[in-house]
Amino acid sequence: IHKMKELFDDHGFRTSLVTAPREGLSIYLDLDSAGTSTTSIANDAQEQQITPGKTILSALLGLHPDQNTIEQWFSTTVREVYCVKLFCQHVRSALGGSSSKDKVGKLLVALEDNIR
Repeated sequence: IHKMKELFDDHGFRTSLVTAPREGLSIYLDLDSAGTSTTSIANDAQEQQITPGKTILSALLGLHPDQNTIEQWFSTTVREVYCVKLFCQHVRSALGGSSSKDKVGKLLVALEDNIR
């Protein structure tokens, strides 16, 4: 949690640690650490005045000015490949010490190589 706080702080987000009921991190979306509103964060991103790290963190929080485009791209391009990757991981864990592990393992490796 402390590393995450440091990451967001380093990229200009305003954060604070929460300790109750359990430890967590609050990220304030109304203003960044410089007192700039999140609306101007979106405007700055369009002008390329913010760091790539802040742009990525803004997208993760749903604040990127092109958020809809990013989510549509993920849905049409990345999602299916990611699902195949997860499927391969689940098959591997389900096999455990099975005798068919070698044959299926070779199939999974070939499948994963094709999606890279």
